[in-house]
Amino acid sequence: MKGELLKAYVRLYLELEGLKFPEILIQSAYSNLVNFLKDVPVGVRRIITRDAGKKMAESFKNFLRERYKIKEINKDEIPALIEALFKFSGFGEVSCEFDGNKIKVYVKDSFMLRANSDPEISLGQFIGVLEGFISGIVGKEVVGNVKGNSYILSS
Repeated sequence: MKGELLKAYVRLYLELEGLKFPEILIQSAYSNLVNFLKDVPVGVRRIITRDAGKKMAESFKNFLRERYKIKEINKDEIPALIEALFKFSGFGEVSCEFDGNKIKVYVKDSFMLRANSDPEISLGQFIGVLEGFISGIVGKEVVGNVKGNSYILSS
């Protein structure tokens, strides 16, 4: 499957599942979440959000399997998948690249960065969702860290 085709599937999936919300709603909810959870340790947030990411991955894989008979996503397509997920869900623009066995997700433009002056706090709210989603897609546990304006994910 080509990256552009995968991006189209992501967009269609998000629209059909009702997971595409008005940008102002997402920004407001995320900003409130950051302020509410700022004193909660990242590990606790991860436990809560990883499960949500895994459930979304399973739902997306079922969507591809049932609608288009696509049984798996190639590892090389993971960056395009992440970029599309951020863009079409309204979370902003990212670029992804492989660095050995790691995936670096650089957040170029996102309201998440404006939610708190410390990128590790503002991006930290979403790390569990991203870990869970990619873990669910690749079929093995993926862990991540926030470094500046980037997520670094590895298995």
